[in-house]
Amino acid sequence: MRSLVKVCEELNRRGWHRKSWTTKIGKYREGKPWDRKTLSNLLRDPILIGMQKLGKEVFPGEHR
Repeated sequence: MRSLVKVCEELNRRGWHRKSWTTKIGKYREGKPWDRKTLSNLLRDPILIGMQKLGKEVFPGEHR
């Protein structure tokens, strides 16, 4: 877990934040800094290794 904290610290030091977006009514939302929980969830997402999620099931993706 310490390595995730160090990665988060480095991402934040570089100014790389999470996704920013504009709401449907046009209000801009700035991306938040990285934290251990968010980074851990991202790295555990099966889509990063080419899998597809459907509910709680995971299938090989058909990426081209």
